[in-house]
Amino acid sequence: MRNVQSYLDLMRHALGKVPNSLHVQIDTFNDAGRALVNAHAWTWRSRPPIAVLIKADETTFQLPEDFGEMISMEIADSVEFRVIPTSVADIEMRRAVAIFDSLTLYVAFDVGGSQTTRDQSSNSRVAEIYPVQASDRTDIRLHYRATWLDCTADDTKRVPNIPRDWERSLVLFSRAFVQDIENQQDPYENKVLFGPEGEIARLKRADASKQVDMGQPLHSVMRGRGGIGRPFSTITRDFS
Repeated sequence: MRNVQSYLDLMRHALGKVPNSLHVQIDTFNDAGRALVNAHAWTWRSRPPIAVLIKADETTFQLPEDFGEMISMEIADSVEFRVIPTSVADIEMRRAVAIFDSLTLYVAFDVGGSQTTRDQSSNSRVAEIYPVQASDRTDIRLHYRATWLDCTADDTKRVPNIPRDWERSLVLFSRAFVQDIENQQDPYENKVLFGPEGEIARLKRADASKQVDMGQPLHSVMRGRGGIGRPFSTITRDFS
């Protein structure tokens, strides 16, 4: 598969000249990658559910590095306990007035799907929770959509986190983005019909035509306050 350097070389080829010294190409490449990956809830962005660790007395828990947005959270072996997605503002309000329900866990993701630590000391991706748990929990599974992982100029041998058959699209996007920054001469109509926006429309059509096998349903009836009953109690939010 193509590595970052391959894309940067093709971006320079598209320009046909030495890039402006003020232009940081790796930033433009990341802009193109984010625009492509996050333009739609592509089927390949969906990741299998993973167990999350919620530590006792902690107000946040760690998210996967490539976390983009939540699809669902599942609680193993619990009918009564439920997870409710909400906002950071709602959690802060509940903390302030001590609204407490031992059978409910509120989880907040920001608009972009993650937060950094409060003191900005790291780029750890975390979600806010309320109330804090009395002991460590490992029975909650997170099903999510991945997002673009930024690439760096000091690791150009890295392969971007996209499927192999999306390399052509990323080449098109990155070349269009670099030309838009450096030249800004192509008519907007050309960009819509033949560039990134036209490619997004093509990819949506192709993605919608895929049949995704979701497997057999766990149960034929709904029960329990949290959604599907044993073995999982599930909440789901559609971000498409």
